[in-house]
Amino acid sequence: TTDIWTSRTQQAYLTVTAHFITEKWKMESKVLQTRERPERHTGVNISERLKAAACEWNIANDRLAAVVRDNAANMVLAVDIVGEWDDLGCFGHTLQLAVNAGLNLNPLSRLLAAAHKLVGHFKHSVAAVASLNNKQKAMNVLEHSLIQDVFTRWNSTYFMMERLAGQKWTIYAVLHDELVSCPEYISLDLKPDQWELLSQMVTTLKPLQVATTALCLDQNVSVSLIYPVVNGLLKKHLVIGSDDLPVVKRFKELIAGELHRRFQFDPECVPIFTAAVDPRYKELKFISGEERTQVHEALLDRVQKLHLQLHANDKPQDCQEPPAKKKKETAMTFLLGDSSDDDVPVPTGREEVKEFWKEPTLHIDDHHLQWWERHESRFPTLARLAKCFLCVPATSVLAERIFSTAGLIVNQQRSCLKPENVDMLIFLNRNLPKD
Repeated sequence: TTDIWTSRTQQAYLTVTAHFITEKWKMESKVLQTRERPERHTGVNISERLKAAACEWNIANDRLAAVVRDNAANMVLAVDIVGEWDDLGCFGHTLQLAVNAGLNLNPLSRLLAAAHKLVGHFKHSVAAVASLNNKQKAMNVLEHSLIQDVFTRWNSTYFMMERLAGQKWTIYAVLHDELVSCPEYISLDLKPDQWELLSQMVTTLKPLQVATTALCLDQNVSVSLIYPVVNGLLKKHLVIGSDDLPVVKRFKELIAGELHRRFQFDPECVPIFTAAVDPRYKELKFISGEERTQVHEALLDRVQKLHLQLHANDKPQDCQEPPAKKKKETAMTFLLGDSSDDDVPVPTGREEVKEFWKEPTLHIDDHHLQWWERHESRFPTLARLAKCFLCVPATSVLAERIFSTAGLIVNQQRSCLKPENVDMLIFLNRNLPKD
């Protein structure tokens, strides 16, 4: 994964991280480097930096399953210029773009502006907050503070709306309390139709927020989850209900259209191909039967090619070898025969895949890497492919979380750190064992 961030001294850095599965089938994530980028952030310049990083760390193209990046045009262009790597956009960032398109609908933007202003009143009034706490105790309501949204994080908008919905009547009580609030503050309260819209939007946004949180975890969140999750959102949570307000119906239609557009079917795209080797999703129920056949054929071909590469040095069956020196027959070879006559032929790649399909599907809450650890010996070629693709994360969250680490390192007291020292300190901070 890769991303660009700017320090408090206005120095731009490009962070590159690596994700891989160990021999014991454990997911590992490491920060490779954090290098200063004084040049312009063009696609050409970024591509040169990425190629240099791969070369410096001796990462061959056949060992790099995919590059996970954000959806900025320069990042997309950079990987396209390299031309030898598969890439995909960060799921969290892609989902944010889709949700933002829906939140820009006029009725919703007006609701969010009113909600933002209402929360802002409590954030700037000590008396209002104190009164809110008293009303919560008196009305036996959870003593929660209101949450202000952040423009760049749509899930903060969800949390703001969810908290407002839970504190509706305590907010009403505070704003109508003449001892605390001026009469003009009553106008800050949302209108009845806005409260109804807010309530329905909380219900609509919750699955999207859960999907974002689940796929942005650090460990064991493979790219194989993307299409099953998107399919679940489309088939279960974005279905238009009879009680939905018109703007909520329009929101669901818009989000569904965005998800269909941004997650189109491609039999060899990394998320779908990875799902095909994930024992939880190998049935590929999230695509049609015809599409499933295409993915199966692509998987069979790739596994067979890998099988041939791995066994390229095996002796041809028609190779004539000089006759071996005849061994003296012992009592056991007379009774049991020569064990060399019982050699089991190595199964082909296609045979491995077909046997893999016969295995029971793993429950979605079970650990897919532990399954592969137990079955690696049965499917050696397919396991090699699975280990290559299941390590691809669904998001670029690790690269983004370097921003927080960097903020602690390049702080006000250490703002004169040289870029090479920043690189080393971040490398040590993120890669050294924590225990």
